[in-house]
Amino acid sequence: MRKYLLITIILLHTIKLTFAQDTAKQQRFNLHFQQTIITKYKPAFSAAYTGTNSLLTGSETQSSITTSLFGVARLWKGAVAYFNPEMSGGAGLSKTLGVAGFPNGETFRVSSASPEIYIARLYLKQQFEWGTEKDTLTDDVNQLAGIKSKRYFSIVVGKYGMADFFDGNEFSHDPRAQFMNWALMDNAAWDYPANTRGYVIGATAELGQPNWTLRFAFTMSVTEANGAIWDAKVGKANTQTLEYEKRYTINGQKGTVRLLGFRNNGKMGDYRQALVLSPAAPNVDTTRAYGRHKYGFGISANQD
Repeated sequence: MRKYLLITIILLHTIKLTFAQDTAKQQRFNLHFQQTIITKYKPAFSAAYTGTNSLLTGSETQSSITTSLFGVARLWKGAVAYFNPEMSGGAGLSKTLGVAGFPNGETFRVSSASPEIYIARLYLKQQFEWGTEKDTLTDDVNQLAGIKSKRYFSIVVGKYGMADFFDGNEFSHDPRAQFMNWALMDNAAWDYPANTRGYVIGATAELGQPNWTLRFAFTMSVTEANGAIWDAKVGKANTQTLEYEKRYTINGQKGTVRLLGFRNNGKMGDYRQALVLSPAAPNVDTTRAYGRHKYGFGISANQD
């Protein structure tokens, strides 16, 4: 058996800028800018078997770029608006084929080699707070500096990324600053809803307490996996995501455990039916119909 060593050279370049306006207690608005460029190279290698979905055997150099403007504004008591225009372009090695855990987590936002501008996030958050226990928030991307109660209930409606609110592992969550591999930037068991650029339209509700948080999201689905067209039949094509997050300390060190469950509904294929219809050459796309479901569970934890 012959074995080959695949070497990938990575150049990661990130720029961040900030502009903000503060009051005595609560920040009224801020603007953050980031640009991430990832360049990957692999040398040529030989392979005994190769196909249309394989990693190309020739040498390759591919780059991806994402440029985002993060705008946040406080509207009225408990209400905050978020607007994030974004530009992305480039490609992954071999059109992101041939590697199950692809090594560039930015390429899932890129649908074409030419840079394009689009709205990544546009949503409104209304939060209701009570209690005397407070947290101090610092100026950050999509976060206004100020005081926040540890006891609250919030509702978010609009377009956003599911990872903005769910599966917030502190050490493996952002391909722009942490692990870039697809299998490490999110819980690998979670088939999260998203369009080809990684965003979704829906609503998320969150109940926060000093030591735990419970959140639930109801979102739309696209007409086909990783597609760009939203399915207008929301009653038949939708997703539900539920997560319970428990925070604790061990010997003074912070830790968090998250239990996540999801159910995706939509126009899906049936592998068993495809095999019955054509045992020699099954085609799951010919069996697509509404009323199909996919569900799963995931556990995530981080410990300082």
